[in-house]
Amino acid sequence: LVVDLIEGLGDGYEHKVVTSLLPSPPAYRDVDVTEFRAPQSPEDVLPFLRDYAPSIVHVHYWGDCDFWWYDIFFRAAQTLGCPVIQNVNTPVEPYRADFVTRYVYVSRYVQSTFGDGGARDTIIYPGIDFSLFSRRGEGKLPSDCIGMVYRLEGDKLNERSIDAFVRIVQRRPQTTVIIVGGGTFLEPY
Repeated sequence: LVVDLIEGLGDGYEHKVVTSLLPSPPAYRDVDVTEFRAPQSPEDVLPFLRDYAPSIVHVHYWGDCDFWWYDIFFRAAQTLGCPVIQNVNTPVEPYRADFVTRYVYVSRYVQSTFGDGGARDTIIYPGIDFSLFSRRGEGKLPSDCIGMVYRLEGDKLNERSIDAFVRIVQRRPQTTVIIVGGGTFLEPY
């Protein structure tokens, strides 16, 4: 979603991305990304934010395990005096703060479960261009191939998610399994 925004709005707006962990190799090229792996307080990131002086801060919130990191950045963003928008990308309790201008939920379920129903709540359905996932041409469908395309992280899956594919291959050794994705579970998978 972040890269989609940069690609879609990059001609009209300057974007900088801040993250707690920059993968190596980088997942995307030509994206201005700065890593703040272990800030201890808002003062650790304020020089960067003040130097950039954003007109808006758009936080893609994953919550849960790295609340401490988001807390530092939210408290720093509060001092900038610009609107702060929070995308709640997974089914988690959002970071609640009076200075957050808008809470953007990825589905009605996430909003109804974790939102407060107030005027600052908005639902945006990200939308998928299904043509990107459609078969092209008249090629024959493979008869023994299954797969999954997903971010291999704990907010989407767990280590046991691969078990369904393993069980299929145990019963049908001729079946090819293709797993596309990266993240924490790539190595164990």
